[in-house]
Amino acid sequence: QIQQTPGAIDVNSLTMITDYVPGAYEAHDMLHIRGGHQTSWLIDGVEIPNTNIAESLGPAVAPEDIQTLGAERGGYSAN
Repeated sequence: QIQQTPGAIDVNSLTMITDYVPGAYEAHDMLHIRGGHQTSWLIDGVEIPNTNIAESLGPAVAPEDIQTLGAERGGYSAN
């Protein structure tokens, strides 16, 4: 299903996130959610400790290895 999404195969682009997550946009090669640039990236529940990862996350993750992709805007849940 991800491969059928426009922009999903462009691994050096944040288009898939900015096109489908309300409040998300890209500026100066960084992902901004609701105006902030403090974006946390998690892969299989493990945080990637780099706040300037927007330009380097794509090459590290092959799209065919991703089964689901989710985005949370605002505060994080308690669990």
